[in-house]
Amino acid sequence: MWQCEGWSDRFGIPEPDHGAGYTAEQVRDLPSFDMDPMMANFDAVRVETHGYLDRMTEATLAEALQPGPRHDYTIANMFSHLIVEEAQHVGQVAYLRGIQRGLGK
Repeated sequence: MWQCEGWSDRFGIPEPDHGAGYTAEQVRDLPSFDMDPMMANFDAVRVETHGYLDRMTEATLAEALQPGPRHDYTIANMFSHLIVEEAQHVGQVAYLRGIQRGLGK
């Protein structure tokens, strides 16, 4: 979606970039943008993702992700990783909220 629909141009971020490993300075220097285009991107990705999930079969889960360094890493492995990743982030957000609010609040 980011590459094939030109979202990188709309946000002024290089096409192959994905933000992983950014330093604090790189995050600070990201171009500013309006929330309307961000929400349009969210909506487009959501529609595409739902379409992909609707087309999936049990056999799809066994397919290896390509390209990648590990040819044994399947779509099922990716979903498993995403579930764990999301759970960790929810815990991190809860921890930060607790720090902001203080003990017993």
